[in-house]
Amino acid sequence: MPDSIATPEFWQIAGPVGEGTLFVFPADPQSRPEAKEAVETIKASGFVPEGFTLFAYAVIQAFAQGIERAGGDDSTAVAAALKNGEPIQTVVGEITFDEKGDIKNATYDINVWHDGQYSKLKE
Repeated sequence: MPDSIATPEFWQIAGPVGEGTLFVFPADPQSRPEAKEAVETIKASGFVPEGFTLFAYAVIQAFAQGIERAGGDDSTAVAAALKNGEPIQTVVGEITFDEKGDIKNATYDINVWHDGQYSKLKE
């Protein structure tokens, strides 16, 4: 799975042989205005919220909003509340789920590893 190389461990294992490796990963939400407070809080704890960190944070936000909308924690009601087409506000931006529970309009970047860091490939 290509997104499994969106971690510092990839470079630790691959080293210089990983130079130029391309991979697809959801657009990095760290610079989004919605993520500003969460990013600052997480960085203050000594951790850089890269890779899956903010996406995991957004999952918790979505569950919380689903529970609020459903008026309780019944899993069927929460799932229905999340899939009703109403946008959910998260640190990765506004998201909407389709009737199957997939995120609508997901965006992805092509990234490249260079000198121990990865970043979005310049167009």
